[in-house]
Formats: sequence, structure tokens, C-alpha cells
Amino acid sequence: MITSMTTLAHGDPYATECYSKAAILASLAAHTVANSVKAGARLADLCLLGDRLIAEQCLEAVNQGICHPTTCQRNSTVANHAPFNSDQLVIPGDIVKIEVGAHINGYGAVVGINAPSSADLGFEDASGLVDEAKVVASRVLQAIKPGAKAWDITRDINEYLAETPYTGVIGMAGHNHSQWDIQGPKTINLFPTKEQLADPANDVIFEEGEVYTIEVWLTDAANGQPSTESNLETTLYLYQGGIMEINVDVLSKQARALAAQCQAQFRSLPFHRRELPSTVSEEGLDVLAKQGALAIYSPIDPRLMAWL
Repeated sequence: MITSMTTLAHGDPYATECYSKAAILASLAAHTVANSVKAGARLADLCLLGDRLIAEQCLEAVNQGICHPTTCQRNSTVANHAPFNSDQLVIPGDIVKIEVGAHINGYGAVVGINAPSSADLGFEDASGLVDEAKVVASRVLQAIKPGAKAWDITRDINEYLAETPYTGVIGMAGHNHSQWDIQGPKTINLFPTKEQLADPANDVIFEEGEVYTIEVWLTDAANGQPSTESNLETTLYLYQGGIMEINVDVLSKQARALAAQCQAQFRSLPFHRRELPSTVSEEGLDVLAKQGALAIYSPIDPRLMAWL
């Protein structure tokens, strides 16, 4: 997988500066984590390392911080894996896919890289896949311009990959960014599901001033269909409902307080479970999720080789 960000001649110099600074900070965090990947390293500690670095860099700043908690995916796990209590370790031969995002005044940038578990392992078994992902990312970046259509880019990428031994992981979309939102309504989906392909809302035309995260997930398996991995710890959430939009009659006082805290602390950016008080229960989070106020991001593992 390759995660990168593109801006289409953003018209606001201040926003452009914020996006650029956020990208530098996210890149620093990603490479710091990558340099710490080695056999025996605890995935939860690696995730905490990336988040703490961003937090420390933004300690004395207002409205700066994490816009995408650090995730560390071993081998076939694709996304959303940011363990908290798990003692899962990196083992020799692993390649860890790292994704992390930072924001400056709500303008967020997300960075993703690969890290082998030891310097002498490298990418022997996946070098072709990693190189191909870079080629695909480059083709996408060159194609995105005002007036271009997302489905035209999708068609080009899939025609290109048809001549290679690789395929894309289905349904992993990148989104447009705006202030305090890294998952906007416009998407660029290189490997869509049939439902996504049929949805007119996904027939995106790129406009001047837009910013997108581009996610390239490739696999050497014949079937790129991912599925939720129930055996991995779920720790990532997104607050997506205003207090007045929630049916308060069915919420306890504690749940209403939790909703207010999520809204005030994280706005509409993803957050990690560890950022909430230890007194917050999984049941409380589930209540908000059932009311549509909270999105839960479960780890995805298609049981195939996917690389960042």
C-alpha cells in the first residue's frame, strides 16, 4: 500500500501551508515508527510511539495534533490495526505497514510506508509488489487534475494492472480533505466494489482547490476481497453525530457525556480508544455507535498479501 496526498492548486495559501506542515509532521512520525520496527517489538508500543511524537511536537500549539492515529499492520492485515492491550509482536520476516496522520488547525495529512522487521530482510518476497504500488501511485498523481474523472483513473489503473501479476484490494477508498475532515464525501476508489461502481455519488470530477488522500493497496493473491478481522483488537473510532442529532431519550447520562466529550475533543477526526478516560466502557461506545453517533473502524485482514 502507498498512501499519499495530492492538492489541486489549492486556492487558500494558509490552508496549503497547513497541509504541507502536517505532511512533514506525519512523515516524521511514520519514519520514526518505521525505524523502530524490529523482531520482538510490540505493535501497541509502535502505535503509541507515532502518536506520542505528534503530540509532543504539538504540545504548546493550539489546534494541532493527530488526525489519523498510528496504525501498524503486519503482513496480510490491511488497515485500522492500532492495538492497545494486545501483546502482539513483530516477528522475523514481517513487513509492517504504517499509516499515521497529523493536522495543523484541522488541515490533515496522512502518510503510509512499509517497514521490514530487520534491515537484512528487506522486501525480497514483496519487492515487485512494492515497486508496482509506487508505479500505480505515480500514475494516479499524474492523472489527477481539475476536470479529470475518478472513474477514468480507476479504469486506467485496472487496465494497467491486468498486465501484471498483481491486483488491488477491493473497496479501499481515499477521500477528499477539508478542515477537520479527512474523510470527505468525494472519493477516489481505485478498486471499487460493484456497489461503489454503480453509485452515482462516486462518479467524482476533480475540482481546483481540492485535497485528496490516495490509497494504493495491491496484493499478489488472485482475489482482492477483504473482510473484517474479528480476532484483532478494535480501537479506532470517529465521532459523526452532533449532540442534538442523537436520540437522547435512549441514552444514559454517561453516554450523553461521552458523546459531548468526543465531539469537543476530536471533532470529526478519527481517534484512538486510549485517548478516552479509562472509565469509558466498551458498552458506552457501542451505545453511541448504535445511535449512529460513532463510527467504529475494525481491522481488515483479507488473508492475503497486501502492501503499503
